[in-house]
Amino acid sequence: MAPLSQVGRGAGGEGKTIEYEGRHLFTGEVVEKLQLNLPLLASGIGAVSYYVKQLETICKLRGLHPILAPLIQAFLEEILFEQKTTLFDPALVARLADSDVGEHLRAVFVPLIRSRTTTTEERLTVEPPKSLSLETLSSHPQRAPPRPGSGKNPV
Repeated sequence: MAPLSQVGRGAGGEGKTIEYEGRHLFTGEVVEKLQLNLPLLASGIGAVSYYVKQLETICKLRGLHPILAPLIQAFLEEILFEQKTTLFDPALVARLADSDVGEHLRAVFVPLIRSRTTTTEERLTVEPPKSLSLETLSSHPQRAPPRPGSGKNPV
């Protein structure tokens, strides 16, 4: 990915919480739900907390703040933008609420988190599969018909 410019579009509407639902184009099924808390994006440190919380929600994990916060801070200060900067730079803070910054963060961190937290295991076969043919089914004894009971239900 190419570095982003620090000159952005600006989020506007500070002090809001926006409920976002991403839906599948054909089925209309809800694929993604996010809660965008714009007051957290008013400062660099708040933005780091906001993005950590968003990544935890997407990956369905908890307690990642001590691990992810320094990584996100380094990503924002040193990698994402053309010029290295700090979280306290007003130009960077003004840019943090833009959608492309969030998209870049999700595109980088979600696959990394999932690769470290999910495992894929091969299922072991207990015994080889058996073919059920008519001969196999017809060789089983017939079921005995039910016997009449005494008419009382044991309780």
